[in-house]
Amino acid sequence: FWRQNFGRAALVVEPATRDDVQALVKLSEQHKIALVPQGGNTGLVNGGIPDQSGDEVLLSLKRMNRIRAVDPAGDYIIVEAGAILADVQKAAEAAAEASAGTKRLTQEVADVRSDASRLGQRVDGLKTAADTTEQTLKAFQDDIAAS
Repeated sequence: FWRQNFGRAALVVEPATRDDVQALVKLSEQHKIALVPQGGNTGLVNGGIPDQSGDEVLLSLKRMNRIRAVDPAGDYIIVEAGAILADVQKAAEAAAEASAGTKRLTQEVADVRSDASRLGQRVDGLKTAADTTEQTLKAFQDDIAAS
């Protein structure tokens, strides 16, 4: 399907930054030249294919392909216009796995804290029992010594 439609471009430009794109858009407006933006080139609508005239400039965004942020907790991802969908999906999956690992680790830490708290309560209980036993023995010894 992707190879069925062809176009001709007068020029192909590959900006690397948003500022580059902005400058190119301004220039194309000044010179009344049509730009045809092309992102990751994975779409099926043919919107990123110039017409057959050869008068349009192809604005390829393939160099702007970084994944800028992934937030599984916020359920969003920020990518540049030339990012390829498969790369975006991989980044999202990796972040979700890391997030799940973090959640498991957080739960394990909470479990350890809970266990430590229960252990602390038992130790406190044993100390109290030992103190009481020690006091009882001391009182018993005092009673024996007094008698």
